[in-house]
Amino acid sequence: MKKVIRFFSVLLCLLFTSGAYAQFKFGLSAGLNLNKIHAEPKGGTWETKFNLGYRVGANALYVMSPHFEIQSGALFILKGTAYNLEKVFQIPNKKVTTSGYARRSLTYLEIPLKLAFTIKHFQISAGPYIAFGLSGREKFNYRVKVDGNETKINYEATYKVTYKPRDCSYDRQYFRGLDYGGSVGIGYNLARFRFNVDYTFGLKDITPEIIYPGNCIVIDPNNPPPGTVIVVPNSTLTNRVIGLTIMYTFSRK
Repeated sequence: MKKVIRFFSVLLCLLFTSGAYAQFKFGLSAGLNLNKIHAEPKGGTWETKFNLGYRVGANALYVMSPHFEIQSGALFILKGTAYNLEKVFQIPNKKVTTSGYARRSLTYLEIPLKLAFTIKHFQISAGPYIAFGLSGREKFNYRVKVDGNETKINYEATYKVTYKPRDCSYDRQYFRGLDYGGSVGIGYNLARFRFNVDYTFGLKDITPEIIYPGNCIVIDPNNPPPGTVIVVPNSTLTNRVIGLTIMYTFSRK
């Protein structure tokens, strides 16, 4: 929290000292992502790897001087992950082969707020973001062969967004709607075009909280009493995104 307060204090100072040069720019952007859901602790079915996604949106830039600007906007972004099937189905003393894919896709409306420093045409930027979940989907289409015995899985499910704790019957059909974290990036500005590569790391667990009412069978190593709100054990999940974006800007003095 102290780091967030310091960040906004720096932004306010820059705003108050930039009046003579200040100008607004607006832009439209689109790009591709490499997405991954980071699981902590790792293991079990949460062996993940990067999956392809995309982003499109509108951007607002407040240019305070030739070297500093504040960047924000609203982005429609596809996050998610692919499951590493080879690691998921590792079985000691068994010959296991896999083919196909297993993916989870989560769409968000994301609002970043970054401070950028420019020297010549090059730019570095950093700041927080907040995102609101819109929809989710999980799709499996793979084959697993164990010692010659093959199993085929073809499964698809829709994920719903939730902003409140769910009871233990929620199964796997919800993800937490609120996501926030930080972002750092580097870029190159060429006339009205901007090319940017950034790394975004979520700090909010996207796994819903669970309420265990009295009519639920609690399966948890800590054995919480009925009515206790806890996070699903061993499944702290956060978003990770590597993004490549192209932006076209419109100036407004």
